[in-house]
Formats: sequence, C-alpha cells, structure tokens
Amino acid sequence: MMLVGALASGVTTHVPNYLMSVGWTTQGTGYILSVYSIVVLVATIIAGFMMDRWGIQKTVLTMSVLIVLGMICLYLSEFNMNFAWGYCVFFGLTMSLPRMLPSLLTSTVFGTKDYAGIYAFLNLFFLIGAAVGSVLTSILQGILGYGITWMIYAGFAILLFCCVTVALSNGNKLRTVYPDGELA
Repeated sequence: MMLVGALASGVTTHVPNYLMSVGWTTQGTGYILSVYSIVVLVATIIAGFMMDRWGIQKTVLTMSVLIVLGMICLYLSEFNMNFAWGYCVFFGLTMSLPRMLPSLLTSTVFGTKDYAGIYAFLNLFFLIGAAVGSVLTSILQGILGYGITWMIYAGFAILLFCCVTVALSNGNKLRTVYPDGELA
C-alpha cells in the first residue's frame, strides 16, 4: 500500500518542475498535465474492467509495466521533450491503482469480515506512502538528479507487483485456514 501512495504522490507532484527544468514552458506543462488528467479519467473506467476480467495480479502486472514505461519516458524527456507525452499516457493509465487497489486487495486478502476496520488500518500505509513519496522524490532528486530518481520509481513499480503477488498468495493461504475470515 505504501508503494502505491509513494508512486502516486512522489512522481506527480514533481513532474511540473521537472518538465520545466528540461525545457517545457509553463503553458506546455499545463497541456501535458491536462492530457494526463484526461488519460487518468478514462483509465479508471478501463481499470475496473481489467480487474473484473483479468483479476488483481494480471492487472497490477500490466500497470507495473506501464509505470516502468512511463518512468522511462519521463527520463528520456530530458533528451527529447516529446517523450513527456509517453509519460502522460503510460503513467496516466496507471493512476487508477491508488483509487482501486487498496480496497480490492484488502477484501481479496482478508475477506469481508471486519473489512472496514482492516481497510482503515491498511489505508494508513497508503497515506503514509503518499506523504513520504513527495519528500522522498525531493531528497533523491537533490542527491541523484531526476533521471536516477525516475528509475528508482520504476524499480518501485516492479517491487509493487512482487508485493501484490506475495499478498495474494498469503491471502489464499489465510482464506484456506480461515474461510469465514475469523483470524482470532
């Protein structure tokens, strides 16, 4: 959950400054972010269908690959500003994850018994990740530059898929032992 929050806030809050640092004007950056927002809106609907048809694991794998592609495009936009449009599309398609994954993963792993309490607790980790993400980007960017920072976030996407896979596997084991969700 923390990785989802860190990815969402750590990247998006720094993109305007980064784009302007590589040559985009304020107006051009506004266009990029407007297209990005439209992609996010459309992607939320698409992601719901993906989750229903493919399941969580395949959807998160697809989203992780798109995040990596988005981070590569963001990195490459330093050398060719047109790659920023690739970031808009690839990363924008993944921003349904912060809205959908926490609740779906919680109910899938832990079941629906005592769901509200479990979700509220686990959502704290998402919020901590979101709070830390922007600060982490500032620190990494200050030390390593934006290019390396974007590649670290690409690594976070791969780690996210691995964590979701482990959570789903452990959730299957939990539901086998506690089919009614009674953990105590």
